[in-house]
Amino acid sequence: MKLLTKSLGLLLTLTLLAPALAKSDKHRHNGEIVKFVQGGAPSGGTGTKKHPFATLKEAAASTWDVLIVLPSAVALTDGITLTNQKLIGDICDSKVAVFPKLTTNAVNVIGDGAIENIFFTSMLGSAINYDKAENLIVKNVTIDGFDLLDTQASAITGTCPQSGKALIENVTIRNDKSSVPAPVPFSAGIFDAPTGSGVSRELTVCGCELTTITKNGIETAPDKGASSNVVIKDSYLHDFNNKSANGISANGINVNLGATKSSTETLLVKNVSFYNVGAPAGNEIRLALNNASNLQARVDSCSFTETESENGKQNVIVIFSVNTSSSSEIVVENSVSTNVDEFYADTLSSAIKQDNRFYGNTVSVTIPTLTGGTFYEAGIKFGGTGNTGKSAVTTDIKGNIFNGTTGIQIDPPSSGGTYSPLYITAEHNCFTGTGQAFLTTATGNIGTAIIDAHCNSFSGFNPDIKDAGSNVAYLVSSNFWGPLQPCTGTTCPASQICQNGFCLGPTTSLGTPFLGFLDASDPLAVSIKCPKTCHSSDI
Repeated sequence: MKLLTKSLGLLLTLTLLAPALAKSDKHRHNGEIVKFVQGGAPSGGTGTKKHPFATLKEAAASTWDVLIVLPSAVALTDGITLTNQKLIGDICDSKVAVFPKLTTNAVNVIGDGAIENIFFTSMLGSAINYDKAENLIVKNVTIDGFDLLDTQASAITGTCPQSGKALIENVTIRNDKSSVPAPVPFSAGIFDAPTGSGVSRELTVCGCELTTITKNGIETAPDKGASSNVVIKDSYLHDFNNKSANGISANGINVNLGATKSSTETLLVKNVSFYNVGAPAGNEIRLALNNASNLQARVDSCSFTETESENGKQNVIVIFSVNTSSSSEIVVENSVSTNVDEFYADTLSSAIKQDNRFYGNTVSVTIPTLTGGTFYEAGIKFGGTGNTGKSAVTTDIKGNIFNGTTGIQIDPPSSGGTYSPLYITAEHNCFTGTGQAFLTTATGNIGTAIIDAHCNSFSGFNPDIKDAGSNVAYLVSSNFWGPLQPCTGTTCPASQICQNGFCLGPTTSLGTPFLGFLDASDPLAVSIKCPKTCHSSDI
């Protein structure tokens, strides 16, 4: 009887202890099963902290919600798929795991996933692939060295047919050693591409650094019928390694809405610094708007700097709209550009609506010591194939400081296209340059192009308005045109007036025949008060 009583007591004790033992064995934390892995650990580990798995393959055969990677001098050399799971480096604010020279993706994410405190090096595929993910968090991760053997591989890539969100925070991506012959078509540090009609995704890139990238730093490409909301802020893109990569068009940020994609995107780029990003055919930000696509973009408090002359024809923002029915609104404000060829270039091809606004920007001149000549040619430049038969394209420029060669330039539409119409408004800007305040290289009838500029200051240009013989309408009354030249009586050119001993108004060089219209009445005798000059250090 006593033996039976003791046996029942032991059974009861074991029964009561069973949940605790199970909890201890599975290392539950906040309801999640936690296991551990450590490179170089003895094989056959159970996944506890004292007996961790030795490989990710061993861990994948177990059940867990969170896999903690313990520090080790021995690299983890195999990949893993997370299915609603987390891969976390053990030491807070330190990146501990190493995945060298994997020929496949290091981490694939299905469903919801998180990767934190991980160090990837010498990748031969993508470090993180979230093609099948819904929601993804990547924090405190470094990807150092990735070789794009697969022409569509990127350091972090997601071509997602399902809606969801991706947060990429405090991530460093560097040292792309692409061995693919140029051009590399679909490579980037971060590549995000929602696919499928009705799919909606959000991408947030915050506090990240991208450097020594061969092609695009961050590329977004929503497919036909898909939409994306993209925020890129507080980040640094610098010193891309594409200067000698023949044929590669590299961009800091590339938005590609594609030739057959009726897709939409909202884009905010805020507090981002671009430094020596460009290639001979590259851009700081490239926006491609095609075939019924719609982009609402804002660039705020950013700095754009090029210091190396071999970067050549570098653009801060270039907009391509090479198909019908594109619609967009692009706002640029509170930003600084230094040593770039064009502050803004727009092909304007068949756009139904493009409202471009430039507020409070500062563009600086080339550093005199550069041997490659001036990068910066035009503050605002229009060209491409025009917008024949479509609705108005408008550009509103207010409260900016432009220093360079040309202020506003209109090139002839190619392939017989026309501007129909193109409206350019400019108010309360200060333009200083060595070329022309307004330069139109087009001749003959180019459709309807109207420049409406009032209360601006134009200084240093020669001549102020140069037109090859187009039909552009220059409505440029009530501006200051300097420097002022002394006059007596009727000694001023036809476009100027003699007032208080000085010639007021623009100097002009108009081709024969000039088919347009020029109204330069009521010129100002003193310069307007220029906007406050800001510098990249102020941002």
